[in-house]
Amino acid sequence: MGTRLNQNPRKRILFLVQELTAGGAAYLCIKWIKRLVSLYEIDLLIIGPYETKMLAALPAGVSVIHAGQSAFSASCDRLGSISALGALRLFMRRNKIAPLAAEYQAILATSILASWQACIAFALCRSQNKILFLVDEALATCAQARALRRNAVALSLLVTDQVVSVSSALFKNMSEHCTALKDKPCEVMWPITEMQNSSPDAQQHSILPHDKPIVLTVARLAPGKQILESLHIHHALRQQGIDFRWYIVGAGEEEDTIRAEIKRLEMEDFFILEGFQQHVANWMRQCDVFALLSVSEGCPTVIIEALQLNCVVISTEVNGVDELLVNEKTGIIVANQPDKIAQQLSRLVSDSALRERIKNNLIQHPLKIDAEHDLQRLVKMIEAPKQSASVPACSILIPAYNQQDYLDKAISSALMQDFNALEVAVIDDASTDNTELVCAKWLADPRFRYIKNSTNLGRVKNYHYALNEVARGDWVLMLDGDDYLTDAGYIKAAWETAQNHIGEGVVFVQAGHRIEYASGNSKDVDMLPDIASSEMLVRPGNYLKFVFDTGFFTHLGILFNRAAAIRHGCYQADISSSDMDSFLRLSLQGPVILLNRIAGCWVQHGNNASASVPMHHITENVKLFRAITDLAIKQGLTSKTNINPSLNRYEAQTLAYLFAKALSSKKHHPLDTLQLIPMIIAINPKLLFNFTLLKTAAKSFIKLCLLMFKKAEPK
Repeated sequence: MGTRLNQNPRKRILFLVQELTAGGAAYLCIKWIKRLVSLYEIDLLIIGPYETKMLAALPAGVSVIHAGQSAFSASCDRLGSISALGALRLFMRRNKIAPLAAEYQAILATSILASWQACIAFALCRSQNKILFLVDEALATCAQARALRRNAVALSLLVTDQVVSVSSALFKNMSEHCTALKDKPCEVMWPITEMQNSSPDAQQHSILPHDKPIVLTVARLAPGKQILESLHIHHALRQQGIDFRWYIVGAGEEEDTIRAEIKRLEMEDFFILEGFQQHVANWMRQCDVFALLSVSEGCPTVIIEALQLNCVVISTEVNGVDELLVNEKTGIIVANQPDKIAQQLSRLVSDSALRERIKNNLIQHPLKIDAEHDLQRLVKMIEAPKQSASVPACSILIPAYNQQDYLDKAISSALMQDFNALEVAVIDDASTDNTELVCAKWLADPRFRYIKNSTNLGRVKNYHYALNEVARGDWVLMLDGDDYLTDAGYIKAAWETAQNHIGEGVVFVQAGHRIEYASGNSKDVDMLPDIASSEMLVRPGNYLKFVFDTGFFTHLGILFNRAAAIRHGCYQADISSSDMDSFLRLSLQGPVILLNRIAGCWVQHGNNASASVPMHHITENVKLFRAITDLAIKQGLTSKTNINPSLNRYEAQTLAYLFAKALSSKKHHPLDTLQLIPMIIAINPKLLFNFTLLKTAAKSFIKLCLLMFKKAEPK
């Protein structure tokens, strides 16, 4: 591996790949490096496996750094948080990769979206521009992946400045799977090929026998390339008297299986595996038909190469193929169904006139690729000044469900903020009331957006969707549709406070809130702890004790760093206290700043989603405090001696409050108070004789008995 030198005054760029093994993405990366190496100093960071022959293909002067899995050892809790980012940063610092300073002019990443490690590396490396090459359909499986990968992919898209897709169809299809991709600027550049500059080389390969038509496939022997299926199609056609030879150039994990099947079908003389070949142009020039029958492609490079050599092509309906050829004129596009593939392949093999017509069309209408123009476009992206004007710095997200009576006030309070780089978005969770009409009048404001979910996601999933897919700002405030802000200067003050501490890794800024009782039966109450000055910085671990000691927590008063929230899995625990769970965990990752001001009002109207917790969900909502505390202790942020007294007291107070609230919300029998015992045992057995809990149980028992006796009295 090379050692990086910084003696050359040329700008430095970083190529980032998940792996450098024989395949389209790796070849594309190497070809772009070859074209850019005369213009820039280039580093190549490989996250996973690599092959020596691929390293040998790199031009001289490229510095290669291999991360290996050891640099990314991470444990993943139930929220998918990564607990070993410190080790990754240390690796990057030792290898002079710039995680903390804008050293690179640009970072160009390819084939990273299937790997959480590669996505995190892309997010952590700092540069003027971040360019993501979209080369495959990895995003199609992201929604079903574990939380760790979903969070990493979301983070990588968040920091992406420009997408380069190998086909228009790929970008369109992947945007349907991931809405965060849809808003990114995208340019289409077909894969680089070198066929136009190649000339016949008889020494590289002998002339193939032409007593039968020749079909050629150049592909990796992997399931997605359907080589085994191609063998079965070939065998079926031979049984119908359609005679041709099919050569397969490529290697891969399915080779032994395919060879065994060739032998079983007695197809050794007709379906021939030729292994990896360095110069595929010589093979393409000798074939009658070039076939690529993949399940999936970003944009098939081998088809571009075949078309440039005027090969007659048959391809399945993969991304980009209809951008490369015109069906029935310059090639054949067929549905990925064995009978239809067999039918079209039979046509091409049997009809020499059809092949000649297609070849003549290719000669008259050659595939036009302006490689020099593509290089100029990519250099322009690399050199582009950092975007700032149109991207909001802060997003106020308003998740809403059937809150038409309160929503107008929430929106107006958000838009009244005296902060210029702001967006406000309502994320309507498929409301059945007049939410959409309420939002319609605000659409004229360019800072406002309205998004309506096609189906109801539920409160927590809507939070998660809003954070990961809707927000565009680097800092986010989540404002429920029935709450509102009262301090018009809060976003500006919180954002400026965060900027003043930019080097300290602040994860969120938090102010107090007012509890407003809509009924008017109770006096409004300000929830704001005693802070001596206008602000107070709280280090990781200390914030937990602060919350346990003061009982203070607010959701609507938090302006948080979006990248940190995504990276550490905020809004994934589907519990009533998901907001508290999210931000107590996030507080372990960096300092928190408390502001001595009230941000807004938490309106209590009786139908609040978080106003009461059902009896059967109380335990999970209280257990989170000890789970997060254990994590803080494990990370060395606090100690049992320091925090346990505060934690025990807070557990008891919270359990007492939630239990009493649950008993009063529905009809209960006095013996239902006994449900408190298994809750205590599950949360913390040491609380069995806690005075607060005993008092709550006794009061609830007496109250329920009185209600029962009152109902039993004769009228």
